[in-house]
Amino acid sequence: MTRSLRATRLSAALLIACASHGQASTSSSAGTPTGKLHCQARYSSQTVTLEAAPTTDPYAVQAVAVGKRFAFKAVVLQRGDQVDSITLSTYDTDLPEAPVMLHQVVYTPPFQGNEQLPSLTGWQRVYASGLGREMRFGCAWQALAPLKEPTP
Repeated sequence: MTRSLRATRLSAALLIACASHGQASTSSSAGTPTGKLHCQARYSSQTVTLEAAPTTDPYAVQAVAVGKRFAFKAVVLQRGDQVDSITLSTYDTDLPEAPVMLHQVVYTPPFQGNEQLPSLTGWQRVYASGLGREMRFGCAWQALAPLKEPTP
């Protein structure tokens, strides 16, 4: 492994540790009722808005291009009728060995915040390993209201 590749991998690992430190909510044994995840990713002058619905197959979710340099993926994993976790991943797509994961964070219930961006995550910054370009993203969780029993 070359020195620059080792440095790139170390930089990516440090970004993951620093960016996600203290950001994820604490875990609980009970899941969260279903809802939708609203995210915005920004690179240069481009803004991508993404809604992620719960899924039971995280491998079926595709990353979304954010400009020519980044990709963003949001997976809301559902088990039964509860949301088990939210996983957010960013990738550098402008490298010869692309895509290279730059950042990944997992949030577990209970999800904090409200429906306004970026109440779940805060604004996160991720930097490309080549030129240090910056992508920002933020997400908010919108829980669905529980079904009410009809009154007779």
